[in-house]
Amino acid sequence: MRYFVGLDLPEDLKARLASLQSGVPQTRWVDAQGFHLTLAFLGELDGFEFDKVAKLFGTLTSPAFQLRLAGLDRFGNGRKTRVIWAGVEPNPCLETLSTQLRTKLSFNAINFDHRKFSPHVTLSRHCTAKLDKVAEYLGANAGFMSSFFDVSEFHLFSSHLTSSGAFYRKELTVPLQQLMAD
Repeated sequence: MRYFVGLDLPEDLKARLASLQSGVPQTRWVDAQGFHLTLAFLGELDGFEFDKVAKLFGTLTSPAFQLRLAGLDRFGNGRKTRVIWAGVEPNPCLETLSTQLRTKLSFNAINFDHRKFSPHVTLSRHCTAKLDKVAEYLGANAGFMSSFFDVSEFHLFSSHLTSSGAFYRKELTVPLQQLMAD
């Protein structure tokens, strides 16, 4: 079983993202229930490492905040597209949470994917469509922007690979601090 730390999305936002999942041939669209924002991919954890991660979560301190998704883009090189994704509007609270989490994972010798944090929500994987089709799709959806949504918790997800794609389950939920408005 593989694990990652991430944010879940509100159901109405998942539905809106799902409505964008057409117009590109030869791609595998992600199931809407699997939409999430990954903070850190951990890979496989044994029982001892799982317990270390659970304890580490108790030491994180971050306020709740709001996020908004903005724009669509792709990961790939040259003429090949691997992933089509929705971007996240820059947010210092999200950056701080990610940095704090990754620092504590490193300090506690818990392996994770060290690639630069690039917040996004994956819409499709395994895209083999021609670049002009992908560019046309991205251009048609360039103005995508969600409403702000509350981020009041993050999760340790397990990832189960099946023949129809990945299935994610929340193993741990960590609430963020609720700060009182003046």
